[in-house]
Amino acid sequence: MRNIGVMYIDGHGVERDYGKAMERSIKAGDAGDTRAMSNIGFMYENGHGVEQDYGKAMEWYLKASDAGNHNAMGSIGCMYENGHGVEQHYGKALEWYLKASDAGNANAMGSIGFMYDNGLGDEQNYGKAMEWFLKASDAGDDSAIKNIGVMYDNGQGAPQDDGKAIEWFLKASNAGNHNAMFNIGVMYEKGRGVQQDDSKTMEWYLKASDAGSADATFNIGIMYEKGRGVEQDDSNAMEWYLKASDAGKANAMNNVGIMYEKGRGVEQDDDQAMDWYLKASDAGEAMAMLSVGNLYRDGKGIAMDQHQALEWYIKAHNSGCVEASALMKEMLDEETQ
Repeated sequence: MRNIGVMYIDGHGVERDYGKAMERSIKAGDAGDTRAMSNIGFMYENGHGVEQDYGKAMEWYLKASDAGNHNAMGSIGCMYENGHGVEQHYGKALEWYLKASDAGNANAMGSIGFMYDNGLGDEQNYGKAMEWFLKASDAGDDSAIKNIGVMYDNGQGAPQDDGKAIEWFLKASNAGNHNAMFNIGVMYEKGRGVQQDDSKTMEWYLKASDAGSADATFNIGIMYEKGRGVEQDDSNAMEWYLKASDAGKANAMNNVGIMYEKGRGVEQDDDQAMDWYLKASDAGEAMAMLSVGNLYRDGKGIAMDQHQALEWYIKAHNSGCVEASALMKEMLDEETQ
């Protein structure tokens, strides 16, 4: 029964159907199948086939863990790390990752490396992070393989070495890691560890985008906008910015706004520009907040409103936009004169 449940989750041999997967997994879980128990937790955690419920997810992960399932142990670590169904607690997350690691879970080993890399649950220690990433790599975790490349790239836990960084990124890429594919594109774009090559950059960004990298999708838009590695084409740039926006990239939303404001790749439209700047602002993009302020100041796409302009400059300033800080100061100085 469990195997059929897994087939419905993965869509292997049958059409993916989380409802049927849950039904089959519950039968198998009640019969003592620990992987099925863990899968039930996964479906509750992600709202697949049932309403999302972190509490029930944790209940099933604990049942599976008590029965020795290392995937469930790692998932409990994730729940503590993210504060899902329990109070966020990095120390407990690390404890559970260590349990899962002791049981042979490669992803948990990588998560321990991440915790040491970022000083979560224990003191930051790049050396230990590298040790755990190497263990996870040996156990087949492609994210850990990519992270080893990042450690060499940044000179953390190992001497800085662009050649070794790209070597590890290539290994992770061969394992299907889209972040590694993106990083290789960046290395070619900057000429680090390889000869600078815009055509190769575009090639790797396309691979990464096809594999699911929103960062690569955004960068392809930049390549088209600037005519690097491809013929300059604002319409194609706009298409890729829209794709990246659909994937949640705030800077892509901002660039869509810029394209509308300047009439590049689309007909000039201040209303659309404002809409996209607001979307990007809601997603945390400081430059978009600045642009909303500018449109209020100039009365473009909306009625002129100096008070609203100042409010948006303050928001952009608080989000780290230096240009907005200067405009905010200028407007505040004018108010006090």
